[in-house]
Amino acid sequence: MMNTQQILDQYKPFYRGQENYYHNFNHATWVVEKGLEILENFDVQLCVKEAYVHAMACHDAGHLNGLQKNDRENVDIALSIYKNHGTRQTTMERTSSYLIIDSTCVPYLSLETLRGQTILSIKDMWIAIKVARDVDHLGIIGIADDKQREIALTGFMRELLRKNSKEDILNSYKDLTNDFFEKLRFSFYTEHAKEWAGKNLDDMRKWQLDFTPKALELA
Repeated sequence: MMNTQQILDQYKPFYRGQENYYHNFNHATWVVEKGLEILENFDVQLCVKEAYVHAMACHDAGHLNGLQKNDRENVDIALSIYKNHGTRQTTMERTSSYLIIDSTCVPYLSLETLRGQTILSIKDMWIAIKVARDVDHLGIIGIADDKQREIALTGFMRELLRKNSKEDILNSYKDLTNDFFEKLRFSFYTEHAKEWAGKNLDDMRKWQLDFTPKALELA
């Protein structure tokens, strides 16, 4: 029987120093829990779900929180942490978790890269990776609690402020937010995420546009 909290707790120390930013342990916990919720709609082996929990619990560990040149830097740090962190997983399970972490790197690699790898069920791994990408994308806007969503967006503003001035962000956030939401509408893999987007994306776009100036001030 998988103990999700015990697995999560293994990775919490690797998020030390990230508490005030968006890519913190709260984000990791959210994508683990939301992902498992979605995976319940699929006939996925328990060992794949466990590999998913290890992967997404670690996927933003050591994140540079805005100081990175690209997402590859952040994912390589998380992969290094995972590789050097001992777990009770089998070699095949560890390889599977490693590939799920790597699959969250933007721009995305093709899922065809899974072929030929010594991993758990390819069919189930495809599902786990699609769910991982969807929940990671939902991030801020998928959080149901208003206060927690506000905290997350404020943390994201703190990341942006590490390399951008407040004036530059205020001048560009509307165009960038609208562009993000337009692309997001067509980027989901799972029916759950597509259904969520159909019901909530317009409201979440308005919320993010409205709250960004305040989040910037709070940051």
